[in-house]
Amino acid sequence: MKKVSAFFSKGGYQRQIRLTSLWIMIPLLLTSILVRFLLVGPVQNAYQRQHDKQVRAVVENINQQLSQMEVSLSVWGRYLQENIGPEALTTDDTDYQKIKSISQDLFYLDNSQTYVKSVQVYNFNGEVFRLASGGKYYISPDNERKVYNDFSIDNKRQYQWKMSDQGLIFTQNVDTLTKEAPQLFLVAVIDEEKLLNLFNNTKTPGGYSAIAFDDENRSLIGDTQAIDILKDLPQDNDNEVIRYQGDDISVTRVDFERLSQTWHFYSMVPLNTITEPVKDFSRSLIFISIFVLIITFILSQYFAKKQYKPFEETMTSMFGQEWNEREDLNFLKNKWQEMNIEQGKLQKIAVESTKSTKQSVLRRLSQGYYGYMQESELVELLEKNHWSLQAGSYQIYYIQLNDVIDGRKAKLGEDFMDFALENIVLEISKNHFEEIALLYEKEMTITIFAMGEKKSLYVQTLYAQLNKVLNRYVTVVESKEENKFKCLPTLVSKTNQRICYQTLTAENQWIETEEKGNFLAPRYPIYLESMIITALKNYRLDELQENTDQFIVEILKEDSRQFAFDHAIGRLYDTVSYQLNENGVSSIDYLDKVIVLERVKHILCPKRLSQFLYQEFLKPISMLWQEKITDSTHELMQEIALYIQKEFQNEQISLETVADEFHIDPVFLSKEFKRIKNINFIDYLTDIRIAEAKRLLLETDDKINVIADNIGYNPSYFNRLFKKITGVTPGQFRKSSA
Repeated sequence: MKKVSAFFSKGGYQRQIRLTSLWIMIPLLLTSILVRFLLVGPVQNAYQRQHDKQVRAVVENINQQLSQMEVSLSVWGRYLQENIGPEALTTDDTDYQKIKSISQDLFYLDNSQTYVKSVQVYNFNGEVFRLASGGKYYISPDNERKVYNDFSIDNKRQYQWKMSDQGLIFTQNVDTLTKEAPQLFLVAVIDEEKLLNLFNNTKTPGGYSAIAFDDENRSLIGDTQAIDILKDLPQDNDNEVIRYQGDDISVTRVDFERLSQTWHFYSMVPLNTITEPVKDFSRSLIFISIFVLIITFILSQYFAKKQYKPFEETMTSMFGQEWNEREDLNFLKNKWQEMNIEQGKLQKIAVESTKSTKQSVLRRLSQGYYGYMQESELVELLEKNHWSLQAGSYQIYYIQLNDVIDGRKAKLGEDFMDFALENIVLEISKNHFEEIALLYEKEMTITIFAMGEKKSLYVQTLYAQLNKVLNRYVTVVESKEENKFKCLPTLVSKTNQRICYQTLTAENQWIETEEKGNFLAPRYPIYLESMIITALKNYRLDELQENTDQFIVEILKEDSRQFAFDHAIGRLYDTVSYQLNENGVSSIDYLDKVIVLERVKHILCPKRLSQFLYQEFLKPISMLWQEKITDSTHELMQEIALYIQKEFQNEQISLETVADEFHIDPVFLSKEFKRIKNINFIDYLTDIRIAEAKRLLLETDDKINVIADNIGYNPSYFNRLFKKITGVTPGQFRKSSA
């Protein structure tokens, strides 16, 4: 910038001030315009294109799954037509076995389809009812017409998607007898929440999503905000940026046809969080330009009446001696830096979205969701979702944490341990393979997909890091190399199952799926099982623990591999469970078999295995058994007391006859009756009889001999016994109370 004196060399002071303001204001205005039009649009468009691509990928996935579901349901519907026949189903004497068979098929359909909540068969011919996985249910006459209208097909086809009171349904005519007015329908109720949850993977923070199923009625599910927006959005609009509650919202719509119905998937993204920093910067430049223009106008009018000196003195007092050489661009610099930071955040969001989609499609492939696709189609699907397949072959690694190595070290929390296991394994795998993905994880286990040639020392590096950080022994199951992706679900299952070949030895172990082995059950120590059951029943805990220790030793002596141990523990569990069930102990009161086998899978030390079985399973069951037996005996003694009160007049009643009546041992009866009632059996019977004798003596005029017979005694014995207990004879008792 030139000296102030040079500003007035030509054209006067006021003109120079205005020209200077224009040189400042015009670049600022142009910069603000360029920023808004050259950055806002491209950033917004790039984000919209990426989001649109993601939405279409998810919708295509949903479409494929629904198409597969339609095929499965239609195949079963044809099976119902061809093998059972509507004319047989709708007869009044439909047998129980047929109903049971159909219900079992419906139960399988309920649980084999991702988006199906329930599958039912509705019959409207004659007796109106529906068949479901739970059996046969009748429909009230008041609801017959409404239910029929819900499921009737009006598109002149055999199938139709409809909206009903139950929500979104897929209905199929399986009635070959009355095609014009069918009376038999196969109806699948769709789990709209699962469908929406999968589509919600396209949402970004602050975004909304919704699905419209019916153009005529425009039935919607999704976020409340999305439904409010769609009420005012034209149905024929595919993509639009609209204003909603002061925010710019990008609306992306993807359609696909389902039979005669069009479904619309809407994903809405707030754009303000992406473009607002750029707009703020542009507005700031405009504000500065306007501010400069106003200041310039004021100064030009003011300083036109003054001389150079007063102006220079004023500027100097405001900015110092070097004010006319100052070039301060920090504001612009700071704003550009802020904009670069926001752009970096946007790119990070896009990368994370791509990574999530990439891993999601491989997980679904490993779980068998794409079993209907050919190998070439699977390759195309993976490449479309950013997988690089140049390496050709892949392997599966199942990694499991086992026993603690050094018990003196502090134990890590289970939540942190699982978190650390995942991060350590993924970080090491990234350094040893070209492509990796996490397929499966649960407590202390993880399954990894690895593509490319394995670098040396991969497994040894896993051992070293996991032993050091988590203080746990590690078992690694390594699959063979495979190059066909259609084999992935089977390979994952086989690899995970091979963990049963680990030996119960406290050490790191490496198992390859090529390893040969047999699953022959080892010799089972039945005599130790009997000793465990006996100790368990009699609550002899020392014997129970000792027998459990010996049981483990005998099993491992035969075969130290995991599957042999699991077989023996499973058999012991079944025996104990049977005994408990026979004695009325519910299975909900002790550990489930699946939990027991899952827990022992991570224990390699025989002593700790024995401690777990004793402390967590057998000892609590023994205590539970004793409580059950005590409660049962108490109820039995109460029942016997009531029996005595009812039958005391029978002169034949005795400890032995009552024991025979209740099928128990007389000695046991005598002991338990005294323990629970705090009185001997005979004394209890005598007290009841004497009390009845007193009542008869006071309330009746019966002779004493008759009263004795009525309470089960002969007269002479009754007189002696009555005097012994009361201190007076029966006659004296009657006179003294008269």
